[in-house]
Amino acid sequence: MKVTGQEEIVAYLGTLAPTDFCYTISYFTEYQLGWLKKAFQDFHASFVQQGVDDRLIFSAGVQSMASRTFAQITNTKLKYRELTMPVGLIILNDRIVQIGMTPEPFLVEEKDAGLVALYQQFFLTQWNLNDAENLVGEVLKGFGQVPIQSSGEEVDISQIQKVAESLAFSEDGWAYTPGSKAGRMDQAKLWSVPKTTAEFLRYFVMATGSTSILEIGTSAGYSGLHLAMGAAYTGGQIMTIERLAKKISISQKVFAEAEITSITQREGNALDILQQDSGTYDLVFMDADKENYTHYFDLILPRLKVGGFIIADNVLDYGHLMQPYLDKVLGDNPPGSLLDKRVRSKLLPLDNGLLITQKLSD
Repeated sequence: MKVTGQEEIVAYLGTLAPTDFCYTISYFTEYQLGWLKKAFQDFHASFVQQGVDDRLIFSAGVQSMASRTFAQITNTKLKYRELTMPVGLIILNDRIVQIGMTPEPFLVEEKDAGLVALYQQFFLTQWNLNDAENLVGEVLKGFGQVPIQSSGEEVDISQIQKVAESLAFSEDGWAYTPGSKAGRMDQAKLWSVPKTTAEFLRYFVMATGSTSILEIGTSAGYSGLHLAMGAAYTGGQIMTIERLAKKISISQKVFAEAEITSITQREGNALDILQQDSGTYDLVFMDADKENYTHYFDLILPRLKVGGFIIADNVLDYGHLMQPYLDKVLGDNPPGSLLDKRVRSKLLPLDNGLLITQKLSD
């Protein structure tokens, strides 16, 4: 479908709903006409007001102009890259809209599912993965380490990426009802990590060269997919533990659809499994019952390789539930600090808060 003319284009932009996300690639031409510039300002402002994760990417040459244009829309994320891009593009969950000039502006809408998926995968990758890679580099620098550089060999993770993108849009729609046992929650969602945290985990695996990875708390498998994408580059293997049979069933299907062979799933209480486990690990990701983090730490640390890392999620929103763990790895209660001198830790205020702990000695 093609739309031309000022009134028609403004009206069309008003019909676009924030289905799941909005991502816009912008070049010079849409800012050469005042009315079109305003139409885009209003378009992005309406998305931000509805809480949409709204991103724009520009060529570096229009940085100052774009910064001024969107200065009042503070929650819209702007990024500048040297990429060859279309004149303009809006990527939504179910369509892409290309903007052009001939010499008057026009919009072309395309709803082909395969084409939409390709655009989403490419441009979202350009946005998220580059940022995640840079963030991992900064974190490792804080530990006095230099990220391991990729060999440059191409690894096909397209199927895992496809499944991960699909799961990111749907996984929180499911809810588990454990029954009527006293003291149990009536309902518990899957509560997978946010996309930015997942991307961070992927690059952390790659940058540390981790080949033996443990995950406590599989849920639907979203974080496991990203750990597996990182492990595809390191030749790594992952063991993931989940106690809820329903979530195991979901994650098994997710991993099978993603055609992953590097993940071993264990069902049951993580404390029981870890007491019997004899594996050694480069990297451990904890995203389970916060009250048991200290117990997990005591079981994991002897089998964590010197120089290896433990990443604990939810420090900013559920830190009160893991205070004994924070005391042990951060030493938050001086002078009677409970800090374990075998480790050092740093808090990364990303999403729900990641606490990254490195083993210094046995």
